[in-house]
Order: sequence, then C-alpha cells, then structure tokens
Amino acid sequence: MIIAGIKNVENRSWQTQYNGLLVICSTKTPDAKQWWDPLRDKCKRLKVEFPEELCKINGSALGTVELVNTVEQTNDILKTLKYRSGRIDRMTIMDWWDPRWVGFILANPRRLDHPIHVVGKLGLYNLPADVAGNIEKQLQIITS
Repeated sequence: MIIAGIKNVENRSWQTQYNGLLVICSTKTPDAKQWWDPLRDKCKRLKVEFPEELCKINGSALGTVELVNTVEQTNDILKTLKYRSGRIDRMTIMDWWDPRWVGFILANPRRLDHPIHVVGKLGLYNLPADVAGNIEKQLQIITS
C-alpha cells in the first residue's frame, strides 16, 4: 500500500527521531491474506485500486519512501498533535493514521522495477551492503 502510493502513514507503537529514506519490505509469509481483505475494503471506500500484484511478492524490498515526520496524540490534551518539524495537514493522514499509535508520515514512494530478496527484521535497521547497492542502482536507473 505504501509503495503503491496509497498509504501515507505507518502506525507503530514506538517513536523514532529518524527522518530520511526507508526501504519498504514485504512480509515474508504468504499467509498475510488475513490482512488483505480489510485493506481491500478500505481501498474500495477510498475509491483507490488495491495493489494486488504487490501482495504476491514475499520477503523482498519493494521500493523506498521518505519518513518525513511522526505524529502522535497526547493523553493530556485531546486531539493535540506533536510535530517534529513543519506542519502536517491532519486531513491528509486521517485515512491511515490511528491516533492510538505513533504515525510515521511517509512521502515520495518509489517502486523498484525488480524486487530484491531481503531477510527482514522488526524496527529500523541497516540493510546489507549488497542489497542497499542493488536498490541504489535500480533507483538511479529509474531517475535517468
């Protein structure tokens, strides 16, 4: 959903100070279908096409996105958002942000022409040099 340019927020239980480029990886388990039906329904409500072809790719880097900010709702002041930098238009994130979580605000998704097998981990981490090099190479070709 992120790489397809549909989802612009990733909800997490933890905050990060990181801003910058992220590689988006698909789940390694093909049984993720349990998540797809609710997302298909949400896409229908939002009148956007569900990216079926991306859901068939498992355990791979699919592309990159920029983590530009985070947002969270404080407990003491209802509906008050904390911004790390700049101003976030609340309406642009409402389809995907769950106020019970920290929302990672994402921008500029770029899909790789050829997904790259990667062993994923939870959280933010550095990719092996060969994978990072392959991604960089593909993105340079895309922008040329």
